[in-house]
Amino acid sequence: MPDAAARADRFKALATSGTGAFREWHVRTMPFNRASFDLSMALGRIDVDANGVPSPPRSRGFWSRLFSSLDLPDDAARQVRGIDEEPIDAAWLAEAIGAADVRQRSERLEQMAFGQRVFGELGAAGRDRADVFIALACTLALSHADRDARSDRHSDPFALRRRRASRGAAVGDRRPPRLRRPGAVSRGARGHLADGESA
Repeated sequence: MPDAAARADRFKALATSGTGAFREWHVRTMPFNRASFDLSMALGRIDVDANGVPSPPRSRGFWSRLFSSLDLPDDAARQVRGIDEEPIDAAWLAEAIGAADVRQRSERLEQMAFGQRVFGELGAAGRDRADVFIALACTLALSHADRDARSDRHSDPFALRRRRASRGAAVGDRRPPRLRRPGAVSRGARGHLADGESA
C-alpha cells in the first residue's frame, strides 16, 4: 500500500474493529487463549509476494461477493461486475474471517487458499474472473453437500444393519439366527429335532 496515510488508517482498523471481530477472543482477560482459526492462522494461509501484496484473486469485492451467499450464482459475470477492486489486507481479512462462525472461518480460508493456489492470475480482473468465481462457489457447495451426506449416514446408527438384513432376506435367509424372525426354525433344524424325538 504506497499511500502512507491509507496504510496508517488500515492499521488502525486492524487494531480496533479487526481484532474485535473475533468475539470469543477476550484480549484483556485471556490474552493467551487463541480463538479458533484466529488472525495469525488467517494471515498464514494467505499467499503474498515479496512485497507482502496478496496473490490474486485479491479483490475485496470478489471475496465479499463470494462469501455473501452459499447458493450458486445464476450469472457469475454480473456478480463480479463493478466490484471493489481494492486488494484485501489484514484488516479486511480479520473482519471477513473473524465475524463468521468457526465452521465458516475454516471454509473461507480453504476457499481463499485454494483460489490463490489453483487459479492465481485467472482470478484477476478479466474475462476469466467469472469462471473462477463460479468454480470457487462450486467447491463450497460440493463441500456442504458432502458434509450433509455424511451427516445423514451417521444420523441413524441402525440404518446399515437394516440394509444388510434386508439384503440377506432377498437372497435367502443367510443371516445369523439372532437376526432372523423370532420363532423361525430352519427345515434342517426341524429334521434334527424330529430325529431326536423319535430316538
